[in-house]
Amino acid sequence: TIRVKAEAASRYGLSIKEVSDAVHMALWGDEATQMMQGLKMIPVRVRFPKQDFNHSEKIKKMPVYLASVNRVLQLDEIAEIRKVPGKTDIDHENLSQVVNVKAHISQRDLGGIIGDVKQMLAGIHLPPGVTVEIGGQYKSQQRAFTELMLILSFGILLVFSILLFEFRSFRTSSVILLGTVLSVSGVFLILWIVRIPLDISAFMGMIMIVGVVVNNGILLIDYAEKYLREKTSNVKNALLMAGKVRIRPILMTTLATIFGFLPLALAMGEGSEMLQPLAISMIGGMSVAMFLSLLLIPGLYWFVNRKNPSVEEKVM
Repeated sequence: TIRVKAEAASRYGLSIKEVSDAVHMALWGDEATQMMQGLKMIPVRVRFPKQDFNHSEKIKKMPVYLASVNRVLQLDEIAEIRKVPGKTDIDHENLSQVVNVKAHISQRDLGGIIGDVKQMLAGIHLPPGVTVEIGGQYKSQQRAFTELMLILSFGILLVFSILLFEFRSFRTSSVILLGTVLSVSGVFLILWIVRIPLDISAFMGMIMIVGVVVNNGILLIDYAEKYLREKTSNVKNALLMAGKVRIRPILMTTLATIFGFLPLALAMGEGSEMLQPLAISMIGGMSVAMFLSLLLIPGLYWFVNRKNPSVEEKVM
């Protein structure tokens, strides 16, 4: 503890508050300004080097600048320094004693740090009755992932219901939905290439892709079935003709989406870093979806109807 000597302070014409403020600035520092780091304002605190005062004897000889009298004094001249036992503070959660260990992330992603922490904890043998739980930002992220997974599942189910209503065919709806879901693989591929972890923003991009990509499959298969009804009864010829006609709208939709998200993916502009994973996931998903829409979906549609060359009656 540090107790200001009132008599010693009065000899220099100082109040106890002035001495306390000077000691506080020397030991704990004072906020001088702020600097921008990404989207956060980081306070800049001015203080003496911490290693210079890691012992009580060093603290006693610590120079203290007193602005009101424009003098520098040693701390033991105006204050009494003593070592006393600290008070024990025990935290409880759900009637159990807990010890919270906090840390801040710097220059690494949350997933990589959590992986290292789990690997380290795996080698620690805990005594009976002691458990370790990772919380904080990681726990919030896992909860958000669970909620987004439910939203994604509900969105896929809703899309499948709309496809059934549109085509009145379980096989056709399943083919389009399968191609749409497989386009999500492009998100994981491009995130792995650019070394960006899967976060909430990228997960939102996956949900958006399901709604955007399904339109490509609808355009292609709908024209193929229209061609079957009007001009031919051969599935292969109908798919080839649909590909020729619909390739331009599919390419225009894909390229417009990719170029629209490109500035955000390159983090151009203030605050774009927050939505960069969403833009990158959209670009990766749309790129893969373009090939799936033009190759995989027609191939699957032909495969499920290969034993029945004429599907004219089905599409009527």
